[in-house]
Amino acid sequence: MKLSVLLFSRRGRIPLATFWYYTLVLAGVYILINLIRNRVGDAQLSITITLISWFLWLLLIYPSLMVAVKRLHDCSRSGWFVLLNISPFAYLLAILAITLPIRFFGVTIPEPFQGITVTVLYFLMYASYIPAIWLFLELGFRRGTVGDNQYGPDPRSASPSAGAQNPLTPLPLTGELLDEFPHASQARICPVCGQRMTAHLSTCDYLGTGLPADRS
Repeated sequence: MKLSVLLFSRRGRIPLATFWYYTLVLAGVYILINLIRNRVGDAQLSITITLISWFLWLLLIYPSLMVAVKRLHDCSRSGWFVLLNISPFAYLLAILAITLPIRFFGVTIPEPFQGITVTVLYFLMYASYIPAIWLFLELGFRRGTVGDNQYGPDPRSASPSAGAQNPLTPLPLTGELLDEFPHASQARICPVCGQRMTAHLSTCDYLGTGLPADRS
């Protein structure tokens, strides 16, 4: 798979190994940045390195989401499950909902309910991490669906789909492709992998291989 497709496209699937390669490279970059920052004696330079790391983190939010979406597709799950990453923020929202009225409006919690409030906050703190932990286990440890699924061909298979008698026969627009491109003339379908490709190109965006120019 082309790097641009891996990082910026939500279509297709990636195997478990590709997800871990990306994750480990990302972790290695941040570890290296932190090591450099900790060894720098200049406070101003240390602040600059910290700002660079924050900027890098912002730049990598979207690519990281796209990698996670394609890993979910490999497990035959909707990419929308990636939103479970924000579940820990539910605890922060609960804290704000309770503390802001107390801090700015003088609201007080009656004494009989103070213990219950603390218990609920502790419950939310731990429970909010459950969806994120489940998502991490799905992304990092679940083996992908064997064979083709609704999101594309099996990335572990080098051969075209078994159902394709002629690999140069265009595939129909179905599923997500039909939703995004309701008119068949708006897009071309790669006859090998079945992924959408820009109509005027003769190279599959997904495979990076050339295709006959007269196929549409």
